[in-house]
Amino acid sequence: MRYSSNRFAFVGRAFRSFGLVGAALGWAVAFIGCVGPYPKQSFPEVNPPQAWSVSWPGMTNAFEGPWWERFKDPELNHLITGALASNANLAVLAERVALARAEGRLDTAGSRPRVSAGTGLRAGRRRMRETDSKTESLKPVTLSGAMAWEMDWLGKWRTQRTAAQERVRATEADLNAGRLLLAAETANAWFAIRRHHEDQVIIEDSIKHQDAILAIYRDRLQAGLIDAAVIERQEVEIVNLHRERVRVRMLGETAARRLDRLRGLSAGSSRYSVVPLRPGTVAPMLPARLPADILRQRPDLAAAEARLRSVFALERAAYLNLYPSLNLRLSGLTMIGSVTDPFRSWMTEIGPRLEIPIWDPERIERLGSEHAHARVVAAEYRALALRAFEEVETAAVQFNRRREQLKLADEIVGKAGRVREFTVDKLRAGLVSQLEVLEDERRILTARRQSLALHTELLTDTVAIFRALGGP
Repeated sequence: MRYSSNRFAFVGRAFRSFGLVGAALGWAVAFIGCVGPYPKQSFPEVNPPQAWSVSWPGMTNAFEGPWWERFKDPELNHLITGALASNANLAVLAERVALARAEGRLDTAGSRPRVSAGTGLRAGRRRMRETDSKTESLKPVTLSGAMAWEMDWLGKWRTQRTAAQERVRATEADLNAGRLLLAAETANAWFAIRRHHEDQVIIEDSIKHQDAILAIYRDRLQAGLIDAAVIERQEVEIVNLHRERVRVRMLGETAARRLDRLRGLSAGSSRYSVVPLRPGTVAPMLPARLPADILRQRPDLAAAEARLRSVFALERAAYLNLYPSLNLRLSGLTMIGSVTDPFRSWMTEIGPRLEIPIWDPERIERLGSEHAHARVVAAEYRALALRAFEEVETAAVQFNRRREQLKLADEIVGKAGRVREFTVDKLRAGLVSQLEVLEDERRILTARRQSLALHTELLTDTVAIFRALGGP
């Protein structure tokens, strides 16, 4: 009968414990109803146009492989491939992806059980009424262990995990955006190197023609037909061309060092065997994309969308943090005389713990801060989307108008070349003034250089369209 009474007493204590837990849960449920409404979250409204206002010729949907292969330049393919493998800035972005993963694990570490153990020394005595207030020495050594686990009963930690995953996706999209930018910068640097090399060739050809004219004038000076000022004027023109050639060479060397940096090399460590730009490089076929495709294709928009989802998740987590939290705790403690003595008594605890934040200003302000942060990121996403549409439209306008300019510039080059031939014939016959000769030589030089510059800018506009569209 004694065993039965003890069993009934244990059952009674258990029922009372469950009653206390039930009462605590009731308080928690009542508190949940007082937290407030769920925060409203929605992506900003971005209405892409049905079609581009400016179309570009050569549109095709049959696009495979990287966009830079469309230029049919093996050296360009080699340079971009090497830059993507060795660029220092890309290495930084790759490390940021690893950092985001590590920070995500840190932010969600609180959802996993925590286990700890400890030991300590204590000196003292104690008196107890059960022993008639006799003094007893305390065991000097304590050993303890504990396990605590905050249960994710409302989904707060799942939401934190979602936010961490979206941050990782954002950094991965940043890495893709960095690759796209690097490929574009490498292509533009390579085009610039070839442009400046061909520009030097054009200036050298002009110097050659000016030297031939100078030889004609010197013969006339010896014959007493002209004065020395004509020779001086012609020599000044030639020296000015040499100065311009030095300036163009400087620009080409600067572009080469920029390309070295993009390739992850020390500046000035490479020599590039370049060929003229115009004969072998033409604007390739461009892809056909709708404005709505930009929202899915561009990596910078993908990164902004992932960050917006992340801050939305953090806002939900801050809201859920206003609710009570449920913890499961297990602990044990024992006291011994020395580490070699077996312990004779111990104390263990196990059970749930319900923490009800009745009034916590920090949690409330955290929710307000996350809500404001979400509004900022949402506004940034919409601004970036509108800027993406603008970049495509601007690149398309520049591409079309540059093609028209280039066609006219080539026509000017042809006409200026024929005018120079007529002028040289009249110069040999002594029927033209020096000022007219100089003007015609400057005109053909300017026309050829402008045509080369427009061709380079057309290639740059093509790269800009590929980048604005998000690549292939």
